[in-house]
Amino acid sequence: MSLDEVQSLLALQDDPEQPCCGVNELLDEHIAEIQRKMSELQTLQTELVRLRSRCQNTVLVKECEILKDLAMPSPACGG
Repeated sequence: MSLDEVQSLLALQDDPEQPCCGVNELLDEHIAEIQRKMSELQTLQTELVRLRSRCQNTVLVKECEILKDLAMPSPACGG
């Protein structure tokens, strides 16, 4: 959690008679952010594994399929 989020939790603790929905909302937002980041990291991992699978042998850099693949424009970018 960020320092701001921790400070927000501590501020909520200063008023113990209020409903804890503010705490729940803050944690729900943090959970959603973590899930988004995990999804992005999973996508990155999948792409890196795909790239790595392009070169299973020891070859010269000029023959490296990973570098050739990286040099090609991405279809997602309209290239």
